[in-house]
Amino acid sequence: MPAQSETGALRRVLIKHARDAFVSQETIDAEWRDLGFTSPPDFDLTLKEYDGFLDAIGRAGAQVEALPTAAGLTLDSIYVRDA
Repeated sequence: MPAQSETGALRRVLIKHARDAFVSQETIDAEWRDLGFTSPPDFDLTLKEYDGFLDAIGRAGAQVEALPTAAGLTLDSIYVRDA
């Protein structure tokens, strides 16, 4: 299997956790409109859903690698890859 595939089994996944991309509800409230979100995400619900997403990836057998938080990034940093 090639190193990158749109259809192969996931073995290793690079993510940016919602906690590190969204930071807080206050950050969301300050940025969502300017970034073109259709509505502001709910920070607490997002964290719960994202943890479920990561659990599903792990149960499927993929290794999860997380990007760190970094100053100067926006909510859009949640998209590690945006086709």
